[in-house]
Amino acid sequence: MRSAARYPEGSRREFPLILAEVAAAAEDLRDTGAIPAERVRSVMERARRFDWPGFSQHLGPVAARVCSEALRLGIEPEFARRAIRDRNLAPPSPFAVHWPWPVRIMALGTLAIEVDGAPLESGPRAQRKSLDLLKVLIAHGPAPLDTAVVLDALWPDADGAAARAAFDMAVMRLRKLLGRSEVLRLDASRVGLDSAHVWVDAFAFAQGATDEYPGPLFGTDAVQPWWAAARERLHQRFLRRVLERARALEGRREFDTALALYESGLAQDPLAEDLYQGAIRCHLAAGRSADALRVFRRCREQLSIVLGVGPSMATQRLVDSART
Repeated sequence: MRSAARYPEGSRREFPLILAEVAAAAEDLRDTGAIPAERVRSVMERARRFDWPGFSQHLGPVAARVCSEALRLGIEPEFARRAIRDRNLAPPSPFAVHWPWPVRIMALGTLAIEVDGAPLESGPRAQRKSLDLLKVLIAHGPAPLDTAVVLDALWPDADGAAARAAFDMAVMRLRKLLGRSEVLRLDASRVGLDSAHVWVDAFAFAQGATDEYPGPLFGTDAVQPWWAAARERLHQRFLRRVLERARALEGRREFDTALALYESGLAQDPLAEDLYQGAIRCHLAAGRSADALRVFRRCREQLSIVLGVGPSMATQRLVDSART
């Protein structure tokens, strides 16, 4: 940096200054745990101006974080993807939402796969057992899974040799479906998705890397015993997050924002009585008693029709306060 000021303008001056900013980004991470947006912008715009994706070969983990932040912020996204691809940078986290993953799997609310940014068209002849294998790995992931668990889930009635042969075939077909072999990590006793090549929205949601919850695990697919627990666990995590954040908004008297959050949760789970209670509280706090009573009636109808029960005493007390 001290020498660069004496150089004439051009790459001989700019390249070391860009690298100095990458080093400064490393200090930002060390000191504050984050890289300021203005430093990300400076690195990416200057490197793009000189068409130099090679900046990312120095301090690779920090450069990867700079590129990831650039993608999140929409700063030179094409150049950031090129720097990642040309230097084969490793993702800064297995849950980084904006990283250009070779394979992205959306398992919440559906089961959809993207390979190199393009939707995968599996077609009507897609092998069901290959997709079932993928579902098992997602439901029990992100850590690799003992193959015995997979065999028991998908081939419970087959003998050992037949089950292993069917498993090997499913692995081969899943790799072929996804277009690359490295997406699956396989040894003598464990199998899993490789976190360096595959991103799964359910994993990112469980780790708090994203708040997006389009719906239950695998959407409307018929629930199978071997992924039912994972589906319920993720759904309960979603409800807890909605409750925590909406109650915090109530505490700040941001009742309309909290109400919108409660209603978004009820759109996913119309039987969540805690969310009805929150919506009723928000209406009452805003002086809308009639709206509070309408929410109560909706709660009563849903619980009665689906579960055959009535609202709890806590919900009833809220409504009684609206009528007085």
